[in-house]
Amino acid sequence: YAQKEIEIGEEFIHESIVGSLFKGYVMNTTHVENIEAVITKITGSAWLMGMHRFFYNEMDPLKEGFLLIPPMEHETEDIK
Repeated sequence: YAQKEIEIGEEFIHESIVGSLFKGYVMNTTHVENIEAVITKITGSAWLMGMHRFFYNEMDPLKEGFLLIPPMEHETEDIK
């Protein structure tokens, strides 16, 4: 949506390499703090194949996460 590749209400279909289909729609837009966001609807079927649990130490300076690459320009435009 942000790159003008899909409009509100337009259907997006993704087919996996095994033929399963997921359909997605941008239903509406909203704002989260000062960042434009989208409300989506996704339909399809999936099967739970596994789970992972993350732990962190309160003293860990990276407990909030980190990026290995700098943010892309369009991701920082609203932050300036």
